Amino acid sequence: LAERSILLLRLLVQALLQSGRLSFERTLTYRELEERGRFDDPQQRGRFARLAQLAERDRYGDGALSPDEWPAVAREGHALYAQLLAPRGIEAAAAAAATAAASPARSRA
Repeated sequence: LAERSILLLRLLVQALLQSGRLSFERTLTYRELEERGRFDDPQQRGRFARLAQLAERDRYGDGALSPDEWPAVAREGHALYAQLLAPRGIEAAAAAAATAAASPARSRA
């Protein structure tokens, strides 16, 4: 049961990578994943942060989820996964990346 939240976070990171919301993940901590990932709104970022904290707690702490807690966590993770892979989310992430890439060019002009 303890590994479930870690696997859920891995799926969410894959969704971030697949949708272009994160460029790499290999050397990032759980907190850095949350900071560097691109989300549609603060609620998505907050959900990801909560799930990342659970995974971190399960991996490094002694606070594994109880069997009663898992269904709610799984629902929250599934909903976030679907949002991250939704076409609207991909377009928003692409637009944010394009804006970020264009910003330094504008300041040099």
